[in-house]
Amino acid sequence: MGGRQFTKIGLPALPIFASPHDTGAAMPDPEFDRFDEAVTKRQARAFERGVPGARVLRWPRASHYLFLTRPADVIEEVTRFIAGLR
Repeated sequence: MGGRQFTKIGLPALPIFASPHDTGAAMPDPEFDRFDEAVTKRQARAFERGVPGARVLRWPRASHYLFLTRPADVIEEVTRFIAGLR
């Protein structure tokens, strides 16, 4: 919930946040989306503050299981991230 849980990561990091999440609901719930986006925004900002070298991505309407639902996007971002480490 945006706490300081990631303060001891001493290596480059590539967290990807779905914000707001795609819940798979047949009928979108704008109120839940606003809540979800606010929570995820706090989490992403906490990560950025706790791990200054992190490259934090935010993908709207993504599933929690990004590697299953958007594998090409994940591969592209991981490849770009790794290339930047050299």
